Amino acid sequence: MDWERIVERQAKLDSMIKGCRKRDMIDMHLSFRAEVIEYNETLGEAISHKTWKSKVFTREQQLDEYVDMIFFMAQMINERIEGDIFTFNRLWGDYDGSYSLYNTKTLIIGLMDSDFEKHYIVMVMLLKGIAINEGYSDDEIMEAHKKKYEYNLSRIGGEWN
Repeated sequence: MDWERIVERQAKLDSMIKGCRKRDMIDMHLSFRAEVIEYNETLGEAISHKTWKSKVFTREQQLDEYVDMIFFMAQMINERIEGDIFTFNRLWGDYDGSYSLYNTKTLIIGLMDSDFEKHYIVMVMLLKGIAINEGYSDDEIMEAHKKKYEYNLSRIGGEWN
């Protein structure tokens, strides 16, 4: 997966959004965690914490929420680890799949418990583990990211400041 392209897109989005105030890392952590929960909700009754709901989400809807986690991860990367994208590309590409031995629900809990500042490498591996478990290819993720990025650009000046 091309983390360099992802963080470039995120930087462009962030530069275009005025917002009510400047986002800080706490805002970014909360947004990321909220998106992890939203993603979990799309995974159905076998994984979702909403055991009372039986709504079925399409693979495309699941991937859309997965990509939203990537957007918020990219925002944190841009805020804290500028210039270290090589590490993310290498981690994603060289990842041995060991985290995919855990089920997706366990990986989601790991993402919720991780502190980006201390565990960003683990968080990338958890995201990759979910991609492996759910069968998302790098090309599929990048295509979904591009589609969502273009949609997000269209929201600026409308529903987004």
